[in-house]
Amino acid sequence: MVLTRRAALGAFLGAALIGLAPGCLPKTPPVRAATATATALCVVLTKVNDGTLTSAPASLNKGLEEELIARNLTPSLVEIDAAAADAFRARRSTPQRVEWLVNKRADAALIVLVEAQVEYYTQISGRFRWTVDVRVTASPASDLSQAVQSEFSVPVALQYQHEREEVALEEAGPVIERQVASVLDQLVGGLSAP
Repeated sequence: MVLTRRAALGAFLGAALIGLAPGCLPKTPPVRAATATATALCVVLTKVNDGTLTSAPASLNKGLEEELIARNLTPSLVEIDAAAADAFRARRSTPQRVEWLVNKRADAALIVLVEAQVEYYTQISGRFRWTVDVRVTASPASDLSQAVQSEFSVPVALQYQHEREEVALEEAGPVIERQVASVLDQLVGGLSAP
């Protein structure tokens, strides 16, 4: 196949424009803490359909830990066992839950709490639609008034009926990781500002 000069120029310019697409722009580097900072990370999954509270899937916890490490934060994962689930049920507001984490992890300088509520919505075009509502809170343990928070919803379509809340939360993981990264950058940037 022989390309004319015009076609060759068009192909070159098309390839160049594709390289400049927004998805190809370089990522903004994370805001790093000046020193390694102990950080308590807690991800709570609330299953709206039956009200149970559990920890997030390991893959989501791992992704979030990587976001913390990229910002020179040393993560310490707080698992949601039966005692923690009872404590969270008793403390329904986010500030109360953050305060509980501060008391539970006295050695942590920062607290990161990710609260996810996962609920089945409907079946659309043969897929099972779930909604993942998330609230991310990051705060210095010594001053909860400096907390940074973000709330968002992630729609998830699962292929199989047997896939439940954990799978929906895992599918929402990349969006949650990006939002946590943004909250961490705001918090760390604010703490390191003169």
